[in-house]
Amino acid sequence: MRHYLTTAFLLFLIISQPATASDSSWDHWLKPVAPSLLDGSPWDSAAKRHGIDDHWLLFAVTLEESGRIDAETAVLRPWPFTLHRDKQKYTFPSKEEAQATIREWEAQGFRNYDIGPLQINRHWHGDHFDDLSDLLDVATAIDYAASIIADAHRRFGGDLIDATGRYRSWSNTRNAAEYAERIRIIRVQLPE
Repeated sequence: MRHYLTTAFLLFLIISQPATASDSSWDHWLKPVAPSLLDGSPWDSAAKRHGIDDHWLLFAVTLEESGRIDAETAVLRPWPFTLHRDKQKYTFPSKEEAQATIREWEAQGFRNYDIGPLQINRHWHGDHFDDLSDLLDVATAIDYAASIIADAHRRFGGDLIDATGRYRSWSNTRNAAEYAERIRIIRVQLPE
């Protein structure tokens, strides 16, 4: 996690012009960064471990799932301390505050909510983790997400971006395609 906070977390992607799906010019709305910026990061490690040849694709998924614009710096970056329940996104300034909310929701009997920078659903995937707050850790979350994407790629074929659609919706082809298109819009703006 420390590498993530000191490199990628602080240096990333300043917004200059929002892109929209209807924008046919595909103007870049993320300022360029060095292609090597993610080398050695959790995204790079997870990509290598799961046979995904594009760690920037995994970063694009992270931006889609938990990206937020820092009000002071105007930097778009993933935020690990993010939860989502009942169509409401919650971002916390610290891991401890997000953990406290997870404990509270669990005590109240909630089981269908998303956790961390990759918004991994507790209902569908929570049993894979001894401690749900582990999903607030970037390396843990991206490794698990990469395993899902790699499995989708093996099962459904297509390109890797198509497989990321299954990350959002495993069995609904239409929802998967819509999600894949959102990832494609982000990915085209990141380094090769």
